[in-house]
Amino acid sequence: MEAPDGRVTCEIGIAMAVENLLRGGFSVAVPLVDDGYDLLAFYGRRYWRLQVKASASSGPNATRISIRRGKHKTGQYCRKHVDAFVCVNTRTRAVLFVPVASAAGRRWINWSSAERWSDVAVLHRIKPPRR
Repeated sequence: MEAPDGRVTCEIGIAMAVENLLRGGFSVAVPLVDDGYDLLAFYGRRYWRLQVKASASSGPNATRISIRRGKHKTGQYCRKHVDAFVCVNTRTRAVLFVPVASAAGRRWINWSSAERWSDVAVLHRIKPPRR
């Protein structure tokens, strides 16, 4: 079976992130314009801006996912624009919710950290942005 291209992998990753959020009791919105994040997750009166990072890698490349910003992956995300990453491996169906503060200065998120970040409840521990 041929691997999907990057855009298809990204769309599948977003769908998997939405599924996990809905199962976790969150409401979800997809922004109509690119404002630096892929999803908004709502729980009561709180909300979080989420950046989805998806990969369809297997083998040795499946151990990490890039969290760099931009076409050439040169920039970094910061708390000013995004509250958390949702890292998705579409091949293994692994989903991680990683606070941006926990990823500061990193270029990659390792799947070995899954025990800390695998549960959608990690969002409740992140201070939501001011309205």
